Amino acid sequence: SAEPFPIPVANMPKKVLLVLTSVDKYPDGSPTGWYLPEAVHPYQKFVDAGFEVEWASITGTASCDPSSIDASKEDKICMDFWNDAKMKALTEKQMRLADADPAAYDAVFFAGGFGVMWDFPESKAAQDIIKTMYKVSIKARLLATRALLEQVPLLLP
Repeated sequence: SAEPFPIPVANMPKKVLLVLTSVDKYPDGSPTGWYLPEAVHPYQKFVDAGFEVEWASITGTASCDPSSIDASKEDKICMDFWNDAKMKALTEKQMRLADADPAAYDAVFFAGGFGVMWDFPESKAAQDIIKTMYKVSIKARLLATRALLEQVPLLLP
């Protein structure tokens, strides 16, 4: 079946920054974080299309939501990624988003998860990179999850 949003490789950038939430607990103290398929599936699509992907998070630390690992047990792409120590290590240590140079990236992708509701909207670094990416190109070349678009009302001027 056809992909709902095919990636036109010839017209796309070659370096993507994939951003994870740094929030690892709900306000009640129970665990959360970035959601496994919401980072792994886009990562795999980018890599398969020839993109270089670098990882960042708001504070430089990020945890995968344990419930997303359990919910993805039947998802081969997620489990292959998660059970490969080298791949999993990509998500265990990232640069702080504030340290990322927007000029080094052709696109930025904010992965989903419940934690994003607490740190993405208020993050000056997230706001700055979004604004910079938008200003760099009329088309914005900004890839974002629906959650981010709903949570950060100041994306566009």
